Amino acid sequence: MKVLPRKGTGAVKFDGLKNKFGISNDNVIPLWIADMDIAIAREIVDAITNFLQANIVGYVDIDITEAVCLWHQSKGEALEREWITSLSSVLMGIRTAITTFTQIDDKIMLLSPVYSPFYSLISQCGRTIHEIPLVPTNSGFAIDIEKLNPDAKMLLLCNPNNPTGSVWPETDLQSLVSFCVKHNILVIADEVHSDFIFNQRSFKSVLALGEHAQNITIVLNSCAKSFNLAAIPGAAYAIIPNSGLRGAFHQRISSVHGEAGALSCVALNAAYRHGEPWLAKVKAWLRENRAMVANCFRSSPKGLQVHIGDATYFAWLDFTALDKTHYQIETALLAAGVALTSGKEYGAPCCFRMNLATSPSLLEAASKRITRMAQKI
Repeated sequence: MKVLPRKGTGAVKFDGLKNKFGISNDNVIPLWIADMDIAIAREIVDAITNFLQANIVGYVDIDITEAVCLWHQSKGEALEREWITSLSSVLMGIRTAITTFTQIDDKIMLLSPVYSPFYSLISQCGRTIHEIPLVPTNSGFAIDIEKLNPDAKMLLLCNPNNPTGSVWPETDLQSLVSFCVKHNILVIADEVHSDFIFNQRSFKSVLALGEHAQNITIVLNSCAKSFNLAAIPGAAYAIIPNSGLRGAFHQRISSVHGEAGALSCVALNAAYRHGEPWLAKVKAWLRENRAMVANCFRSSPKGLQVHIGDATYFAWLDFTALDKTHYQIETALLAAGVALTSGKEYGAPCCFRMNLATSPSLLEAASKRITRMAQKI
């Protein structure tokens, strides 16, 4: 894949270093925010161009339900078109679910570390965060089912997990769903990274577990992550088989005008109908990057643990064994010339997320800098 020069284009990853980290050093390698340094699929560019050149940009209604069903069907997931509600973003979907189906001070469970907006959305909506730490294993992370809270009203599930890249096995998902069914807990599943599965690992959507799961689950997804469309953004959507949940959710989304815009829907239709060959090339490129970075860290210092999970384009770096504060590690990383996403935002101090969707030369240089930093700190 051809990596684009993005500095000076308004790209937050590069031009936002000063706002995020207080630095503007050209020598710093930015591997933090989750987008890819590559051009989007030509089919999407053409579709958006044709839409704008047609010069019909008043109120239009562009359906995405057929394209969404076809995309998921290609992955072995059978959906009904009526289950789908378009969204301006996955975060809009999470906020809507929280405000529609829970009350002030209700407990909402999340599995940490996890995508930082999960924390902020729960707090902003006046609900109570109930954190369930993931359990480190030799192969990655596991869910501690015994820590689930029967008094919670909702579970926010990230599958695959951002930032660790963990793909939750079907047995764990069945245990989660059984617990939630028993205690009348709604499951909100963010499956945004489900197109980026590696290592011959199979992905199982919560909705694929059966009718008992479908009755208590809202799945949220988007084409924006898979097809690198954050700036448009590509349309997001909710999949809700249960008619009662769907009706309440859709009514709230409509009341706040939270549906995807026309251009977002044009992008999704092009991506899901014509973008699979492009995505296959991207995944092959990411597979090489993941293997290269794993090799770079194969002889990493004793105090640094590097986990590259079965999904996403992230590496998860754990510096806990160095016995330094989070601030000391972050400061040392920036001094070494690498900007990573702080794990503190995800509920994991002394850990950092590394974005692997860039040029191999930058990844190799960054890996060497990180290794030297861990040796010297």
